Amino acid sequence: MQEEKSIVVLGPQGTNGHEAAAQFMQINARALNICFCNSNAEILPSVVNQTYDFGVTPIENSSMGIIRQIMDFWLQEHSDPSRVGIQVIGEVVLPVHHCLMVHSDTTSVEQVDTVISHPAALDQCHNNLERLGLMVQVPSQSTAGAAAQVARQSGEKKNLAAIASQFAADRYQLKVLEPMLHDRTGNSTRFHVIGRISTQPTGNDTTAILFWLPNKCGALARMIQIISSAECNMSCIHSIPLGERSRYAFYVEFDGHQYDSVVNAMLQLIAATSQRLVVLGSFPKAC
Repeated sequence: MQEEKSIVVLGPQGTNGHEAAAQFMQINARALNICFCNSNAEILPSVVNQTYDFGVTPIENSSMGIIRQIMDFWLQEHSDPSRVGIQVIGEVVLPVHHCLMVHSDTTSVEQVDTVISHPAALDQCHNNLERLGLMVQVPSQSTAGAAAQVARQSGEKKNLAAIASQFAADRYQLKVLEPMLHDRTGNSTRFHVIGRISTQPTGNDTTAILFWLPNKCGALARMIQIISSAECNMSCIHSIPLGERSRYAFYVEFDGHQYDSVVNAMLQLIAATSQRLVVLGSFPKAC
């Protein structure tokens, strides 16, 4: 019997990473054993050391930008070429929909006197919380952790509410009082799925790379021109400070697969022009 493969995500149950993993399995019609860890920083190393087969990490939020914690891992991982590498093999994009949820015994907002959630979620719902008169707000480590805390309430007075996703509400059997609590619409978080075996071209792929450039006039412009000349649409670019003045790496995503002949030739030119190039992986675009 073939051993069941595993995928690790940020815990507890009900996190956005958990939901992204569930979507990845549904899209790819494959069953994986979902495992949970305590921080996003643990996910990538645990796939490198083969504790788990796959991992799901956030890479970019449409409002807050690149997830630096994940970038720091990639920068360190590839500082030593002898280390066993892992690759980005997929992506999932989740719209950020914050819900106000309460214990199933709570019937109205008027019974709530304290709201708990991750600080970013509290901030993204500030105006609507004020509108509802919910001014006592307590930060928690994660939105899913806040939902779990609300579910654990016992006794007659169930006065806590959490801000989390509908996915979390379903996992903890909570009642959603406000399904669209966030102040602004359109916010989303993009997740990478990590594995150790590269994907094959599908005709609708994205490639992610890191490269290091000298601090010289026109260095970045030349790199962008190389990508443009290959007619590869660049969908994402971020400069990553390296801790010393004027030293940066650049994270870029563009259309195409590293095994495509045009993209492969372009990557060879980037490698020859930059101080260092690391191809993080090619993967099918999110639906």
